[in-house]
Amino acid sequence: MSRIRGNLAQLFYADGDTRRLELVVDLKRPDFDDSPAALAEVQRIIDQHTAGLNSSQQEAIIKALTARDYALILGMPGTGKTSVIATITKLLVAMGKTVLLASYTHSAVDSILLKLKEDENLRILRIGNIDKVNNEIMHP
Repeated sequence: MSRIRGNLAQLFYADGDTRRLELVVDLKRPDFDDSPAALAEVQRIIDQHTAGLNSSQQEAIIKALTARDYALILGMPGTGKTSVIATITKLLVAMGKTVLLASYTHSAVDSILLKLKEDENLRILRIGNIDKVNNEIMHP
């Protein structure tokens, strides 16, 4: 808890991270790069990887990939959030980025990793209590 408290306190220091202070404390809305060039680049990338996703899911992916700060993906159970997150992960890796996937529960992480495990372009490091990790995720 002291680490969490220390990290939060750093937001309020005179030389702290003012951008994160605005986002976390002041609840400033996230910014998106809606420029034609950015949207065209994202559209080019997602056209190759979004077969089978509906228009709402594709819009969520576009928002996530054009976010300057963060994007929240909300939806009722069964609306495809896991598929969207898996697709975003694949796209970010295809763009040369590294992805950290974290969740409150092991099952949420494992659900996404199950969708990603067949992709040979991904190198996955799964960290967690071994007794909580889905057996299908673990390598021999």
